[in-house]
This record gives sequence, C-alpha cells and structure tokens, in this order.
Amino acid sequence: MLRQLTRRLEWITSDNDPPRRSGILAEKVIFDLAKDPLAILNSDLIQTILSLKAPLSFIAEHELLSMRKVAMVSEDGLPAAVEELMFSSDHPLSLRRLRTLRVSLAIIERELDDPKGEWRTLNAFWEERSPGIIACLIDILVGVSDDLNKHFVLSLPRRMNHALADQLFLTADDLLRLITLLTPAFPLTARAIRRLTIAAADVFGCTDVADMIFSQASRACIAAHGTRQSCLNLVCGLSGPDVVAEPSRRGVEVVFRTLLQHARHSGDRDPAYHALQVFTMVDHILPEPNAMMYDEGEQPHWVTSVIPHALDELQGFLRLLEPGNKGHIVKRLIRLDDDMIGVGAWLLARELEDITKTIETLAFHSRTENSKAILRYQVTLSLQFVLDLATPSSSSSKWCVATIANTADLSSALNNCMMALHDGQYASKSLQDLITVIGPSATSLTSELQFTILLGALRASRQVDNSVPLLESCYALLCNLPESANIEPLRLEIEQTLSTLTSRDLDASTAEIVLLILEWLSGHSSLKMTTLCAITPDLFTSLFSALLAILPSSKRDTLETIRSTLSIDGDEYLSPPSVDLPQTLKLSIHDLDDLMRQDIPTPTTPPNGAKTPDILGLVISPPTALLRSQVPTTGLTKTYANNDFRQLRQTPSARQNTSRLPSMHGELSLCATMLYMADVVAGA
Repeated sequence: MLRQLTRRLEWITSDNDPPRRSGILAEKVIFDLAKDPLAILNSDLIQTILSLKAPLSFIAEHELLSMRKVAMVSEDGLPAAVEELMFSSDHPLSLRRLRTLRVSLAIIERELDDPKGEWRTLNAFWEERSPGIIACLIDILVGVSDDLNKHFVLSLPRRMNHALADQLFLTADDLLRLITLLTPAFPLTARAIRRLTIAAADVFGCTDVADMIFSQASRACIAAHGTRQSCLNLVCGLSGPDVVAEPSRRGVEVVFRTLLQHARHSGDRDPAYHALQVFTMVDHILPEPNAMMYDEGEQPHWVTSVIPHALDELQGFLRLLEPGNKGHIVKRLIRLDDDMIGVGAWLLARELEDITKTIETLAFHSRTENSKAILRYQVTLSLQFVLDLATPSSSSSKWCVATIANTADLSSALNNCMMALHDGQYASKSLQDLITVIGPSATSLTSELQFTILLGALRASRQVDNSVPLLESCYALLCNLPESANIEPLRLEIEQTLSTLTSRDLDASTAEIVLLILEWLSGHSSLKMTTLCAITPDLFTSLFSALLAILPSSKRDTLETIRSTLSIDGDEYLSPPSVDLPQTLKLSIHDLDDLMRQDIPTPTTPPNGAKTPDILGLVISPPTALLRSQVPTTGLTKTYANNDFRQLRQTPSARQNTSRLPSMHGELSLCATMLYMADVVAGA
C-alpha cells in the first residue's frame, strides 16, 4: 500500500510546473510522511524524497534539505545510523538534527528485531570506536534532557518553538524506550544508572509543565504524554530486583537514592514543582506490600538493602514536601517495612527533633520578625505531619500510638518536643488536635511523656470550645501521676484552667469533670497543691457558685469540703502571653528581598588610626621615579634646598623618566605632588 502511494506521489510531484492543487497536496503528504521515522525507513519513500527537485510549491528549501538528510541516512542503513548517533553535536539541538537522530534510533531498533541484528549493531558501534551502545544513548538522552529543561525555566524564555519541543519529547521517548529495551541484556554501572535516572526525572518534570502550558490537542502535548509514561517505565525497569549495578549493590538502591538527592537540584526550573515531580516518581517505584512480595523476595530486598542505605537522603527529601505528601510517603514506608527495621519510627523521631531545634533557635537567636514567622510556620507544618500520622482516620494511627509507647527514642523525642512547645508558650490548632488524639491513649506511655501531655492537655482545654474530652484525659493522667512529679507547673496549669472555665457557661458534663479535678487537688498531700495563686478570690467564689447551681444536691457536701480545704494566695500570678503558630504564611516581595539580604555583611569604614595601604606603591615601582627624591618626607610639605634637583638628575631612576617636570625650588605641597602623580598614572 505504501509502495503504491509513494510511487503515485513521485509521479504527481515530478510534473508540477506550473503548480497544481494535486501537486501541492502530494508535497504535503510526502512532508508529513517524512516526519515519521518508521515511514522514512521505506525504500520507496526514500527514493521519492531523493527525487524531489526544486522549486517546490509546499516544501521549503531548508525542509527539503532536512528530508534529504534523513532519507540518505535511512538509505545507508546501520553504518550511517551509528555514525549519526556517535556524532558529537553542539547544543541546543536543531530540528534537522533531532529528526536525524530519530531515524537513526528507528534503524537501530529495526536491526535489534532481527536475530543477528544485535551482533551487527554491536560490531557497527565497535568500528566507530564507541564505548558501547548504552553509553552512547545515555549521552544523547542527557543532551535532549538539557535542551528540554531550557524550554521550561522560571525566567522569561524566548518564544516557545512548539515544533522543536515536539521533536525533543519524541526523541526523548524513542531514547527511553530503546534504553528500557536494552538494559536487561546490557548491565549498567552505578554511574550510568545515576545519569539515566537524573535525565528521566528532568524529562518527567518537563512533560507535566508541557501538559499545563500547551493545548491538549497540540502535538507537543500529545508527545509529552507518551514521554511521561516512558520515563516511569524506565525507572521501574531499573528498579527491578534483578538489576545489579555493582557486585554488592542493586540498581534500585542507586535509582532510589539518586531520585531523593536530585529533588534538591531543579536547575532553572521551579524548585517546589520539581520536588513534586520527583515525589511522583518515588511514589511510583515504591512497591505496595502484598502476600506475593514475600514469596518473590521483593519486600525484604527493599527493607533490608535499599531503605537502610538511603536514610539521610530520605530525611532530606521529606523536608522538601508538604505535610500531605510527606505523610503519604511515610505511611507507604511504614506498610512496606512492617516493623522490620523501624524506618517509620526513625523518621518520626527525626521530625520531632527538628521541631525542638527550631524552637530552640527561636528562643536563643536574635532574628527578624520575618525569619521568626518562617520558622514558626515550619513548626506548624511539622505538627501537621505528625498529626496526619496519629489522627484516628489515618491508616497509621494505631501504629503511631503503639510505636510511641514501645520505642524509647521516639517517646523521648516527643516528650522533648512537647515540653519545648509548652515552655515557649506556643499554641496552634494542630497542637491542640494532636494532644486531643494522643490524650485518650496517654496512660500507656512513659511517665515523663504522660506528665508533658497532661500539661499540654490542660492548656489546650482552655483554647477549645468543647473541653470535656481533654479534661477527661487530664483526670485520667492525674490519677496515674507519680508522687515524684514536678507539681509547680502542674498547679499553675490547673489553676489557670479553672480560672478560664469559670468565665464560661458550664454544662453538666464539664461541671462533673471539674469536680473530680478539684477533688483530686484538695486530696493531694502537698500543701502547695491546695494553695491557689493563679485564680482570684472572686473567680474562685464564682466557680463554686456555678458548680452548686449545676451539680445535684448530693454533691453539696463534697463541694463544701473541697472549698474549705483549698485556699487562695494573695499574690496574683500573671501568666506569660501565648505565641500563636501561623497556619498560613504570607510574605511580600520586599520581605523576601530583606530575608535574602540579611546574611550580607554591612560595609564598614576603617576605624580612626587605621593604617592606609600604599596603593600607588603597588602600581608604580620605584616610587622615587615620581617623587624625584630619595629623602623620606616627614610632614605635609618638603623644602628642597641647595642643588637637590640638580643632584637627583644624575640618578638612574630620574633618567628613566623623560616627561618629568623642569627643575624648580621652593616648597611643593603634598596636594600638588599627588595631582602630578595622578596625571602620570593616567597617561601611562
């Protein structure tokens, strides 16, 4: 069919003077067929293209030259294809060069389909002194990836060339498919896998940007869709359990660590968007645990050989993600690990330690308000991530509580984090929700962590509308409190909570739990616990009046006993103001500019008495050639007496300068001397 079509097209275009409608349409059909690398392999189409002669009606002269080039490469076959692939071309790649590469790749792929084609291909590359077919294809893919990145930068690019972008995506797709086909038969080194992974990640990011900025019906957008899937297929193929990069190193480890590291290197593209695209690729190669994995050995292979070697890269990668995506990756790792090495507990402990360090930075380092706002917002994001793991609707909620209870390092990290938040008087919605989630299960935790959660729950109960669940958790923790606990901060928190609840309209449920807390307070063995200082006498009276009005009459005797036991300290306690952690962050352009400039040192002038360097002494040598005197100056002026100038004319340095001033006597001011020196230097 194609043979008949090409012959008819050749016949129509051979006699098209003057131009006819059929001849113009025939040229258009030939032009479109020449864009398809598979079609250009047909010998009849090759002869049709080579028989075209100028002038033509539709095909421009430069397009005709490009078509002839690819037709001749296709006609010469494998040797010409290998020569074109080995040719080192400058970047950026032109349309003609890209079409030639695509035809060469199609010839290689056709040869590999033949049983003996692999040997002929390898022999052709050997004759061209190539290090190998895979190495050659990787070099071309890296170049195509670099060219694609230049089309989707943050800075204002030149006018987008849609045809060039289309060919770049198609060339990258051909390369990715061919490399994926060859990798099972040609073992790759760790460096080759790393280069392939980086190039695939960059191309993958460009495909998503193209999908947003191009029309869905455009050729470039359609080409980007196919290339995107080829990128995923390549990294999945390199992540297989049978791919080995080195004798004791699997290919999936190289791919996984390379992706995690490359998330920080976006080049000139949007860093946040680049990290999101790398996140998509990491999420794609992570296996989902199931029953078949244990039989095939995939789960132990990931857990024992891949993740433990990438912990540092994994921690750095998670810092780039928003709380939702970070929680998604960690939950997948938790399911994949299944408590074999405890990667989830390790990552959660590191996140809590980062919160503690950030709070310490806010407390002990002087920073601008914008810097403090960024650090506080960072704490909010970390708390949202921890809350995402612990919330009851999450798949990791049971794991989170059980791991905190059974892991000493994680329990200590959570205790230090919450105590730092408490001491810094920080408050946020995420912190309140986290305490609400952990509070009911806090009795299974360590005593130190229970005490810290108790303090946080008391403070959070003053900041929420429905405080009953938090107060119930507080009472359960109070009953479980050891005698050695530090009662001073606990007493203040209880009293401030009672003072806040007094100003509200108490309901029956709240009144019941408040009565239990008061009963525990009055029954404490320490005298400090029965002496209240953070509540005024009027509020104390109002609290008992409200409880008497709400609670049944059977509780009256208990209330009277409690009231007689508790006393009010005359010294009023003023609680420090709380610091709200922002839920969102908004900064102006001027604020961002100030943040970027804050580390630039301010220029300072030398202090009084500082020695000024002799600049002219470095430029002119010897200085006596200008001053005409070897006698050092002792003041602002110098008096020349007798025959100083006549004697100085005999010195070699004086004879070297033929443009000196005539001999003169008297006083020469330092200002005149410096002006003369400046003229000489300018003339030189």
